[in-house]
Amino acid sequence: MTETTVNEYRLPLAGVAASDEALGLSPVQPAAIAQIEGADVGHVRASLQANDAIVPCGPLRYLVVSEVTRAPALLVRLREGCPDADAVDLSHGWCRIRVIHARASGVLESGTWLDLESASRNGTASMPGAFRGIPVVLHVEATDRIAVYVPRSYARCLWDWLVDTVHGFERD
Repeated sequence: MTETTVNEYRLPLAGVAASDEALGLSPVQPAAIAQIEGADVGHVRASLQANDAIVPCGPLRYLVVSEVTRAPALLVRLREGCPDADAVDLSHGWCRIRVIHARASGVLESGTWLDLESASRNGTASMPGAFRGIPVVLHVEATDRIAVYVPRSYARCLWDWLVDTVHGFERD
């Protein structure tokens, strides 16, 4: 069952159908999503713990995703490790949807102009973009697993589109 709140905010993906999850879509949210801007990647990495991930979004701009550490503690670590940078909690405003599917890059390429197939061949990659006009940050975690970070107001709509897209791939 999917958690319904993170840091006291109700998740827009609470109550999605278990059958949707069986398609290879995961609504499980991290404990925190933060953005840090103005720090070099070395300082950001030095602030991370084992369960944290760094998702590059542009020059000196990163999402930091923690599976265990809640936002207040994550922000303290980032601000201590990168004192000249700006770190902000995005946990209340952004959601993560993982596409875990043998054709994950194909599923997402159907709604975006980004070439995820070559990005996944080159290892972990991330890029800001749009999926059918919805602003997203795509993070290729493995060839069959891509995390999609999306503003929470678009999360349910994106989820429904992804369900439809995966159903189309299942028919192929």
